[in-house]
Amino acid sequence: MFCPECGKEIANDSVFCEHCGKKIAEEVTPNVQQGTNFTAPQTAPAKPMNKKTVILIAAIAICAVVGIVLALTHKHTIDLSEYTKVEFNGCDGYGTAYVQFDSAALLEEAAKYDKELAKKSKSISDSDSLSELFGELVDSAVDTYSYLNIKTSLDKDSKLKNGDKVTVTLKFDNEEAKKHGIKFKCEKIEKKVSGLSDCTAVNPFDYITVKFEGMAPNATAHIEKSGEDYISDTSFSLDKDSGISLGDTITVTIDDSQAQYLAEQYGVAYTETSKTYTCDSVSSYIGSSADITDDFLGQIQGQTKDVIEAYFAGESDQLKMSGLGYCGYYLLVNKSNDGYSTNNYLYIIYNATVSSKEGDFKKKTVYLPVCYTNIIKNADGSLYCDDFTNGEIVNGNTDLEYDWFSEVKGYTKKTEMQNDLVTANKANYNCEIIGDVLN
Repeated sequence: MFCPECGKEIANDSVFCEHCGKKIAEEVTPNVQQGTNFTAPQTAPAKPMNKKTVILIAAIAICAVVGIVLALTHKHTIDLSEYTKVEFNGCDGYGTAYVQFDSAALLEEAAKYDKELAKKSKSISDSDSLSELFGELVDSAVDTYSYLNIKTSLDKDSKLKNGDKVTVTLKFDNEEAKKHGIKFKCEKIEKKVSGLSDCTAVNPFDYITVKFEGMAPNATAHIEKSGEDYISDTSFSLDKDSGISLGDTITVTIDDSQAQYLAEQYGVAYTETSKTYTCDSVSSYIGSSADITDDFLGQIQGQTKDVIEAYFAGESDQLKMSGLGYCGYYLLVNKSNDGYSTNNYLYIIYNATVSSKEGDFKKKTVYLPVCYTNIIKNADGSLYCDDFTNGEIVNGNTDLEYDWFSEVKGYTKKTEMQNDLVTANKANYNCEIIGDVLN
């Protein structure tokens, strides 16, 4: 049959027109038979649609469109703080911080929304999980999908104490991530330092001794350690370890980076990292007349008289000596302290009247310098001369000849003695003239 409203063909038993919605009369039009008259049933007028219904239908249509748009443009947001962990180690005051970023877990999450990753995961057997897929290939996967290469940094990662705050900064490329249907959030994470153990306070200098050896001004210094493993594992630096004079100060230091390492390894915190030591336990070569003590001067004067008297006793058949008296001394100290040249010369000077028993020369006053070298000042202040018994009268120029080709040792002129022994050595030695020996 046909709809009386729109005229379109519909099923004979239709109650409503499937095309326009018009209600069809209950009476069904009988089949037309030849010679029979019939009247078409009358249908009720269509009832107009409720306004609220129209609005509801429109709203549903709009939501459907919005849903489709959102489905096409929505980016899945991943909170990076869920994959970022900060660990604290060490002891209070020397703690360290380390950021652990779970790249494997992030890859697994991203694969749920990244079509490329999802496609790759399907190529793996169903028994393999995404974590297994990326477990050994995290680095290569991150290189392939560079938008997942999240950079982390800490504003402070050492010398931490409980209660400090550290900030993790995360860098990522959201423009690239959007191309894969993902958006990242969380650029900074602040963490409070906790869980650091108490450090054991230790003074490392209680466990070392600075040893001074050799002869000043060329003494050496080195460190001897004792005690715990952390002392053995500590490097102590000396600001000077050679060319040391008596009274010099040496500073021993420990680098700050070592303090951090030792705190981490052994749980100790050094109370001092620097200490000064004075070189007071080595011998030194005398450096001036002020170092010559009265006791030593008396001893060396006595030795000098013995040397002079022994000399003239050996020449007693030719020479006569009288009026022996002390005049003073010359002290020469090496300027370079090079450790190779003679460090000092001490000339103890006496004079005497010398005559020839055979009448070879007239009676004359002779200056008789006896030389001693390398006089040492011990740590206790006492003096020592290693050639104390080897001193000899300087064979200068007296022009007092005897017994054919022999000449009296010493000098008859102060000027010549001072020129030969002092002035000629001023380039290399500091010189002092003490007593009545000036020219």
